[in-house]
Amino acid sequence: MSDNKRTKVTYEFDLADLPMIAQAFLISGNTQMMCGHGAAKNRMYELMQQIEEKIPAGARIFDDGAWFEIVTALYSAKTWSVGITVPDYRKNSFWVRGHITVSVDGKSWRTTEMGYEKGAKEIDQVREALQALAPLSALETSLEIPTK
Repeated sequence: MSDNKRTKVTYEFDLADLPMIAQAFLISGNTQMMCGHGAAKNRMYELMQQIEEKIPAGARIFDDGAWFEIVTALYSAKTWSVGITVPDYRKNSFWVRGHITVSVDGKSWRTTEMGYEKGAKEIDQVREALQALAPLSALETSLEIPTK
């Protein structure tokens, strides 16, 4: 929404930035609340919600900094993949859950949470978000990441 008022400013953000921007608005809103500035707190939360609405579900699975690094690497990627990795110390147990892991040109990022199983809907959410952002020349490959 745009108007001709001199009190409005328009910015353009990369999709990779949105989770970090939402986090910044959340922190600022919390600061405003602790300082007793209720109206400012409410405005920060409103701005955060506007940004949050544009963040794909797959991006929410990773922390904001990891998502930024994944997406910016993806923009110039030759290959990328997404899947589950189970740490070595869990492989010989009944534990079949692991981290969602994204690899872009051999560099990997994983979720902090380790409760994902093969076939989890969150894997598809991450894949869909990355497919929408990946250049046409980037090839999605199968995940072959050594676990550590």
